[in-house]
Amino acid sequence: MRLTLLLSLGCLIGAPGFASEDVAAARSLLAQQRSAEALTAIEALWRQGPTSELDLLRVRALLLQGQLEQAHFSLVQMGNRYPGEVAVHLQRADIYAELGEIQTAVAVLQTLKDRWPDSASVAERVGDAHARLATAAYLDALLLDPDAHGTRLKFSGLAATSRFSSARAGQTSLPAGEELRALMAEVAETLKIWADAWSANDTANYTAAYRPPLPVELEQPDGSRRLVSEINVVVTSPNRARADFVELTRSGGTESKRFKRVNLSRDTDRRWRLSNERVLAP
Repeated sequence: MRLTLLLSLGCLIGAPGFASEDVAAARSLLAQQRSAEALTAIEALWRQGPTSELDLLRVRALLLQGQLEQAHFSLVQMGNRYPGEVAVHLQRADIYAELGEIQTAVAVLQTLKDRWPDSASVAERVGDAHARLATAAYLDALLLDPDAHGTRLKFSGLAATSRFSSARAGQTSLPAGEELRALMAEVAETLKIWADAWSANDTANYTAAYRPPLPVELEQPDGSRRLVSEINVVVTSPNRARADFVELTRSGGTESKRFKRVNLSRDTDRRWRLSNERVLAP
């Protein structure tokens, strides 16, 4: 099963950890997919003083390098090393889910509930984690059956709930209410302009829709008609969003459909631009 979680690399844990420039540099290397350099930097910092933040960063670096066995071992060790850090175990559950190990992810969440049975905040955060798992599972179901209306309603409802989850300590509060609706409308309009530029074979405006530098494998307009529909926007920060949608391309009487995901960011000029895109399913 392929699961796509609603967490980004920049949100590894909610608990405080190192705030040094060295840790920030390691995070940057991970974001750039430079896993070998990141792992070297993280392990050097870890030897100076291990923390849960560095352990989680190390697991991410190991996964990027394909060292799955070592990453699994580290995840298990972290369960014993940081028994009192709720945020660590929530992140462990997320990583297990990313690896497709749903039963293990659920077991980690159940352990949290058993350990803090009288904590409302822990119960809420465990609920948020279950909602993320369910959202990802519904997305998988939609990719298999795009016309399943009931599944789409469940997916949309859970995705909206995730956007309104309360902010954790040290995290930026997400937009809500009218502000959120305005941002979602802006993102949808950006995608419409992007699709219209493709349809008009307008290369200048099409490429201007992307944040520089342009993706290496950027598709170029070919005169076909591109439409976007069923847009689901998830705002991950005040200036970052993700959109999943159905893309219809019509050319010479032939129509093709595929599910696509794009990430967008908003610069100081307040304009949303695509940073990358990928096809989720043909």
